Amino acid sequence: MPFSNDPFASSLIGRSALTRLALLAIGIAILWAAIGWAVALA
Repeated sequence: MPFSNDPFASSLIGRSALTRLALLAIGIAILWAAIGWAVALA
C-alpha cells in the first residue's frame, strides 16, 4: 500500500480539512457579526 505511507497525500488531506475548518469558522463569525448588527440596529 504505497498510498497509506505517502506523506504528500496525508498532508494534502490534512490541509484540505484545515481549510474547510477555517472556512467554517469564518462563515460562523460572519453569521454572528450579522446577527449582532441586526440586534444593535433593531
